[in-house]
Amino acid sequence: MTKRSLIMLTVLLLVCGMMAACGDGSDNAGGNSSDKEQAAPAAPGADNSGKPAAPQVSKDPVEILVYSNFPETADDFDDVFVKPVKAKYPNITLKLTTKVSGHPTITEQVAAGQVPDIMIGTVLNLFEFQQLGLFSDMTPEIKKFNFDMNRIDPAIIQETKTYSDKGELYGIPYEANFTALYYNKDLFDKFAVAYPKDGMMWDDVVELTKKVTRNADGVQYRGLEPENVTRMASPLGFGFIDPKTNKPLIQSWKPAYDLLQRIITIPGNAPPKVIQFDKDSFFKDKIVSMIATTNVFNRFADANMNWDVVTYPQYPDHKGTFGVAGGRPLMISSKSKHRDQAFQVIETVMSDEIQIMRNKTGKVTTLASENVLKTFAADLPYAKGKNIKAVYALKPGWRVLSEYDDLANPIVFKHSVDMYSGKDINTVIRETEEDITKAIQTEGKR
Repeated sequence: MTKRSLIMLTVLLLVCGMMAACGDGSDNAGGNSSDKEQAAPAAPGADNSGKPAAPQVSKDPVEILVYSNFPETADDFDDVFVKPVKAKYPNITLKLTTKVSGHPTITEQVAAGQVPDIMIGTVLNLFEFQQLGLFSDMTPEIKKFNFDMNRIDPAIIQETKTYSDKGELYGIPYEANFTALYYNKDLFDKFAVAYPKDGMMWDDVVELTKKVTRNADGVQYRGLEPENVTRMASPLGFGFIDPKTNKPLIQSWKPAYDLLQRIITIPGNAPPKVIQFDKDSFFKDKIVSMIATTNVFNRFADANMNWDVVTYPQYPDHKGTFGVAGGRPLMISSKSKHRDQAFQVIETVMSDEIQIMRNKTGKVTTLASENVLKTFAADLPYAKGKNIKAVYALKPGWRVLSEYDDLANPIVFKHSVDMYSGKDINTVIRETEEDITKAIQTEGKR
């Protein structure tokens, strides 16, 4: 046999072998293919349904210590954390400590060796946790538990990431906030003035304020309580301080100072006594027609007021945002010995069920779903028929954060009060920046 014939014979035998292998099982004459089919093996890390397999976590009893910078109520903590977690993970017990009078601060807890497993703060200032070395990247747990970060509003996640150098995520926000314009319909009716509307610019609101600032029946009615210049400046997008240079940025707030001056110089609109934020004149005394602030829906439960809400006033060159309102991230401490169980708690709080429940009771969800957002305040009887869409019609804007923001904030307010007695804006801004600079220098020497 020639060499060429030998090669041809070998190829022919190989082809026949492959044909026989292919014909074995599925399509033989009269054969039933389903009898011989077998399920494909599951992908690594997945069950036979194709879904990622649940991670293996110890079910031994464990206590998770939660620290909050907010005065959490026992009922709220029980409904949002304790009961849902216990129903899903009976082995996990939760214990809460809060930043209120009579309780140790987070710094005191760490000094005493009582480091929490989970920490709750405000996304606008997590620097205390950072300086105590309590930050830890939650990305490994997010991957391990196949947690879907796409469910969460990306804007608030991005603000949380501003604390990281390489994109680490130190917290998952479970509650957001908003800013809006609330108004007393009875006072507008009293003065026969049309109600505020969604989408109003600040110029529109200033003109409206003039119409409902009246002295009637011996009572001075004020048109608008704008909270403070910090709130009014937040849509502009500038922080208190440049974190790279530690230089104050208050000069960039000039449009807000100009606006505040226009509002407080409306005859009769300035409060008789300047305090940090005069809510009572609106809710209790009912002598203020409008109030521009964050989420105060809970105050209407006992206000006995004919009220409604519209979108926060906007600047013409900063449309679409109500400015900075903040949110509450859940963080796993770098010192926690129960990271998996801590994440199980966080995953439970971030579930659709709990987020919708909170949203319905007036605590804004961080979930991006508009269908979920639309459930806001659905369980509050006094919010029935109100203009709820104003809550989520505008988007939050964020500012550059600095570890000295809490130092600067009271300085800003202290000098802004001088405007009520006639001090000019440029002097107020200059003195504010000078005092902030001095405070930062003093803090740096400690």
